[in-house]
Amino acid sequence: MSRNRSSDNQSSLLRLRIAQEAARLIARKKVRNFHTARMRAMRWLSKGRLSSADVPTQEEVMKELDALSLSVDWNKEPSSSFEQNAELSGNNENESEQWGVMFRPMLEALAGFQWDYETHPEGDALYHSLQVYKLGQEIHPYDEEFLWACLLHDIGFVVDPRIPREAAMRVLQDRVSERIEFLVGELDYAHAYLQGTQLPKWLRREESVDELIDLARCDRDGRVSGAVVPTLEDALTQLAKMSSAFE
Repeated sequence: MSRNRSSDNQSSLLRLRIAQEAARLIARKKVRNFHTARMRAMRWLSKGRLSSADVPTQEEVMKELDALSLSVDWNKEPSSSFEQNAELSGNNENESEQWGVMFRPMLEALAGFQWDYETHPEGDALYHSLQVYKLGQEIHPYDEEFLWACLLHDIGFVVDPRIPREAAMRVLQDRVSERIEFLVGELDYAHAYLQGTQLPKWLRREESVDELIDLARCDRDGRVSGAVVPTLEDALTQLAKMSSAFE
């Protein structure tokens, strides 16, 4: 019994270490997606064959990336030993830059998600999100949180396409502003409103309800095959510059 418990503890510790190293690789921009980050961390930390119990999920890596974003200097190489914590230092990145580091891998992964052609003739989910972002710029060009909601509104499809809205909120909760959480989390109500359903009374009293409906309109209209959109890199750079301008 004690041997099994010891084995479980070792597996949990290795899983945590892999998640931490994968997060550091992403934070230092050594890799740009979760799969590559986990594979490289696994090779670095273990020479043997690993079981599925040793492999962290994307959400676990996100949690470690979230913790790093609060304190770590991205340019600093981590200690060679995972038993020692990296020295914490001030982080001069603005909020949008931190969000860009954190969410870029998941946004890039949207390029691999395809909807049904009849409802989404534009193609993959990243291209759609960039269309929504561009439409959002046209109506709220200086609303940084609204534009982030345009980019992030479908991020849940990367985590669990069966329940994308709930999955998106698991990823975004406590990592972005409350207003972004509101815009993404209540988007389905706004879509129902555009189709003729009345908004709940509590939602009509919300300060950002107009922007919520605007997001739904952008989401609905951002489904054009061949539309010209910025690259993800351009969008993240624009948001980072916007954030710096208002600091």
